Amino acid sequence: MNKILICYSSKTGTTKNAAVTIANTLKSPYTLIDLGDHGWETLPLMEYNVVILGTSIRIGTPRKDFIHFLNQKKNELVKNKMILFTCGIASEEQNKKYLFKRIPNLFDTDRIMYRHLEGELYLDKYKGFSKLVIEDYIKKNPAPVLNLKAINEICNEAEREEP
Repeated sequence: MNKILICYSSKTGTTKNAAVTIANTLKSPYTLIDLGDHGWETLPLMEYNVVILGTSIRIGTPRKDFIHFLNQKKNELVKNKMILFTCGIASEEQNKKYLFKRIPNLFDTDRIMYRHLEGELYLDKYKGFSKLVIEDYIKKNPAPVLNLKAINEICNEAEREEP
């Protein structure tokens, strides 16, 4: 049975909710870490077979603490099976482009599983111009929800034993 590390960076709670949903779906033992809390600097990644990493993407940009984690832990992360996920209102194709544009020199991106989980919009978490943009988006589009099919795919891959 794989031992799984789930790390996430969340601004409004959507990515946190996605990470918790992944954790609750897994049958394998896991550790759940909020990259905004710090303390991950001393985390021994060699104790884990699989690392699942998630971030929100806002205006084409992944969260800073997510990118900082990747930069700081890149030498350890290349030894693990990696699964990346994003949350946000852009499409999976757009978010993958935004994400992998930020990490091309860190990892062999061809061997990393990636899924976009979409997510919920919590209007009360936004202020100013961002709130106006989100309100306009909600008027014109169906409310986004977490992609449970993609969450199950992530969990199945995370629990798949390597030969």
